[in-house]
Amino acid sequence: MSSSVRPGSRSQPSGLGHWLTAGPFKMRRSGLRSRSTQLMAFRFVSVVLVIWYEVGEFFYSLSSCRFPDAVLRKGSAQAPTHVVLIADPHVPHPSLSHPPDSAPWVNAIRQGMEELFMRKSWNVVRRLGRIDAVIIVGDILDCGRDLMTDRHYDDYYQLFRSIFKLHETTDIYFVPGNHDIGLGPHGTFSPYARRRFQEHFGDLNAVVSVANHSLILLDSVGLIEEDRRRYAAEIQYGEWSGIAGGVIEFVQGLGQDPPSNPILITHVPLARPDTVSCGPLREYGTIQKGVGLGYQNLLGGETSDFLLEALRPIVVFSGDDHDYCDVTHQHGIREVTLKSFSSSAGIRNPGLQLLSLIPPKDGVLSHADLPCFLPDQLGVYNYVYLPFIIFTFAYLILTNIRSALVRPAHHAGDRSPKPRHSPRPHEKRRERPVLTKTHSSQHLQGLTATARGRHHQATLLSGGGSTPNSPHLSPRIPYDENDSEIGEGYLSPALSRRSSYGGDLNEAGATTPPALRMSSGLLPNPIVQPTPRRVALPRVLSATDWMASARGKDTSVISLGYAHGNGYLSKVTRSLRWLWRTRNSVLGKSLRELLSALLPAAIVWFVVNAIW
Repeated sequence: MSSSVRPGSRSQPSGLGHWLTAGPFKMRRSGLRSRSTQLMAFRFVSVVLVIWYEVGEFFYSLSSCRFPDAVLRKGSAQAPTHVVLIADPHVPHPSLSHPPDSAPWVNAIRQGMEELFMRKSWNVVRRLGRIDAVIIVGDILDCGRDLMTDRHYDDYYQLFRSIFKLHETTDIYFVPGNHDIGLGPHGTFSPYARRRFQEHFGDLNAVVSVANHSLILLDSVGLIEEDRRRYAAEIQYGEWSGIAGGVIEFVQGLGQDPPSNPILITHVPLARPDTVSCGPLREYGTIQKGVGLGYQNLLGGETSDFLLEALRPIVVFSGDDHDYCDVTHQHGIREVTLKSFSSSAGIRNPGLQLLSLIPPKDGVLSHADLPCFLPDQLGVYNYVYLPFIIFTFAYLILTNIRSALVRPAHHAGDRSPKPRHSPRPHEKRRERPVLTKTHSSQHLQGLTATARGRHHQATLLSGGGSTPNSPHLSPRIPYDENDSEIGEGYLSPALSRRSSYGGDLNEAGATTPPALRMSSGLLPNPIVQPTPRRVALPRVLSATDWMASARGKDTSVISLGYAHGNGYLSKVTRSLRWLWRTRNSVLGKSLRELLSALLPAAIVWFVVNAIW
């Protein structure tokens, strides 16, 4: 028994599509499946993502970061002194820090994003608690060694100050780095770099007393340059007297009058074997030896031994490498290489170091430090924002393509004309009345005679009985008076008007279509629909099928596969052409919806970041 589809109705999906549309996921268009609701959902999710990753993640990343006072309070009731160590902020210059061949608007975006990250990070660090001192361990400015005028350098310095704002009672100290004063032959960098650093940031070498600890701020860049001169002169450290006012002279002076509880802070790390592990907090590998124009990864072996023997520090803090490293040198001296504070330093999570100090006592630990890590800002844009935008656009364009491909209510396979006045679902179809009155035999004979007379008249008008008559002028009533199966009070459907045109065709041996014979009577016209076409899914070809097909076509399997692939390529090409033709209705609409979905998040992004 074949099923029929009512004309003008949509074809019902089968399988998974039917389960999704008619099963538990069936929803009204005005509800969750409406376009406005979907766009509202995308707006809500995008706003939540922006608020979390622009504000919440910064506070969450530093929520567990506290000064390690608990370690020191076990042996002393005195409140520790809090010191924040920051390495390699690399405050970018608005023009010199970016590629000259890059577009100005790209450089402006890069500059703004790097400044914004440091502003947000520093604002969160200031909320960690009481901060007594801040030490920046080199590479304060990204282009402090470059050629520029004094006025431009002063503007550059003010940019740094606008980012790292401090309370008036908080002291800040600086250690010079290779990006601040330069490292290389004379004439490579600005000859005024050292003078400008001293005028704006302070002395190149200094000793600062904090909580009865001597913080030795060492000019490691100047030490490398002096060591190169000693090496070029082929003089050993024991025989080298140093340059007047140089770093070696400064260290030798401290060795003759050792400071109490020294803590060495140098920009360039001390020498160590290449295979020494930096601990689990490091992101990539170890610190390797390397020398180039304007940089040197590690101090020399003799230079490192000279510093450790002369100063005997209780701990060493260094920078320059941008990644975290915790190693132990001779005499059990621990060195911590700090993470960079910049988001463009080549690491995923920038960081800083918190240091707590108490006055030393016999047998009591007087210092404790803790690393803190900042959010992966670049990862947020690459792995959160960008995938969300791509997913949103893909969803919008796929749903718009699906809407464009959906057929109208009139099924494509139904060629019959759609009725002008189709009954509504809640209305009942009005049927024509059926004659049920009982007729006498004489009345039926009268009807038959009248029909025969009309048939004879139509024959005369048409010019003879051989010409097919109009179905409207020649009704026939095939009725047998002797039929005993017709009961009393019932009019057989055989009494319905039948066209003599159809009858003549039948008499001539032709076959009258069933739809014509059934729809020419007095009874209501039944609705006859074509049998729906059944489409069988293609069978997946196996390797044997491919080989057999290739042998039949006298070609190789590779050539056959290439020809088969061209068919898919043509389908893709047609699909792309269709997308191009419908770019205004599909692509244009999808882009407009994408902009409307992301606009609230963009506004929230600008408002939130403007607060910082």
